[in-house]
Amino acid sequence: DSLMIIAALDKADKYFDRQEYDSALIIAKEAAEIAKTKKLFKAQGWSLVRMAEVLLEQKKLTEAEQFATEVHKISNQVSDTLMNGVALLLLGQVKMYNDQVDEAILLMDKSIAGGLGHYPNEYLALAFNDLGYAWGMKDEYERQVQFTHKSLGIYEQIKNEAGMAMALGNLSTVY
Repeated sequence: DSLMIIAALDKADKYFDRQEYDSALIIAKEAAEIAKTKKLFKAQGWSLVRMAEVLLEQKKLTEAEQFATEVHKISNQVSDTLMNGVALLLLGQVKMYNDQVDEAILLMDKSIAGGLGHYPNEYLALAFNDLGYAWGMKDEYERQVQFTHKSLGIYEQIKNEAGMAMALGNLSTVY
């Protein structure tokens, strides 16, 4: 069952990468339902992460927040610090996109300190990138540059070219 869920999430990721968000959402939802039925709570949590990510891309912030909140609850139940950090990041992104910048910054800081910051990974790089973006929304450009550089360094370390391009683009907007 867990292999089937992993395969479904990989398929959802491929749809997401091609910007076929409705298909990605359907596949991730099916994976979440299977995981919930089988009491595979970590798999359910990661499936809900994918759903929240898709909904953020579609700017469906209320729904994204609901799933991120559910991920946060599951991460606490199963004591998964990485999942908890991702949940806090997702909640911070929702706040940022709703122009609640101070709340977004607090949540993103918590995500880095609480679970994402243990080793270089894509979510940590994204958290630093979005934290920089949020500081930029407050016209705090030195902090924006500081966090965006941290993001870029992690994207370089994990060899994520799309992430590097995004961070460099964000740096260019500062200057």
